[in-house]
Amino acid sequence: MYGERDGADLQALRALGLPFWLAGSHGTPDALARALAAGAAGIQVGTLFAFAAESGLCADLKAEVQARAHTGTLEVFTDPLASPTGFPFKVVNLPGTLSQAGAYAARQRVCDIGYLREAYRTPRAAWAGAAPASPSPRTPPRADRPPTRPDANACATP
Repeated sequence: MYGERDGADLQALRALGLPFWLAGSHGTPDALARALAAGAAGIQVGTLFAFAAESGLCADLKAEVQARAHTGTLEVFTDPLASPTGFPFKVVNLPGTLSQAGAYAARQRVCDIGYLREAYRTPRAAWAGAAPASPSPRTPPRADRPPTRPDANACATP
């Protein structure tokens, strides 16, 4: 999905004089030191925190992902639609989770906080606002595969 052209110009970022953080494979002490040396305010750590004992990720999902990683059967893909922030996330392809088209389509959409709302055009060309997990889809599903946007209660499967 990404190539050399997608690399960030850290000198240009530092020259802006605003804080910035690096993410994606930066969750090690050495990577943190390199990020700080490059002028970053810090790093964003996702996977390590998701698999920490204190995380809200369901224990059975953590165990399944770890078991598949140890046996070499873990499937992970980069999904440009997975994050409500618009940045691509790594998604684990795991049966019975929202990574599967059937589970995603059957889930109850819940968004009762209202953060990360985005404007979209309705079929009647009116403007409306919705968050990625709101009850009405903002955009029709892509033809090549269903979208995989996360929901607020991904572990609370019926």
